[in-house]
Amino acid sequence: MPDERASHHKEIVMDAWPTGAAVIADDIVTITLAGLTRTLPTTDLDADRAAVQHHIAAWARHLDRPITVTVTDQDGSWTIAIDPDGATHPRTRRKRR
Repeated sequence: MPDERASHHKEIVMDAWPTGAAVIADDIVTITLAGLTRTLPTTDLDADRAAVQHHIAAWARHLDRPITVTVTDQDGSWTIAIDPDGATHPRTRRKRR
């Protein structure tokens, strides 16, 4: 019989890594994922958000799972998950037991 604790622990680790953050400022978009940072020039807010979504979705496809990222722009800050197909949805982090 499989050890349920081991699979549960693995699931938490998978959700926690890599951590992602995106900051859309007046003149630059900064995307940080797993310690790697990419900067892009800004265009308009919708295009900047799409660029963040595209970049994180590419990593999600590589890892074959959603990636959680905190996005900050002029409208505020929120945490979302970006799926390998680029779909986004609100995300709350799981609590460790």
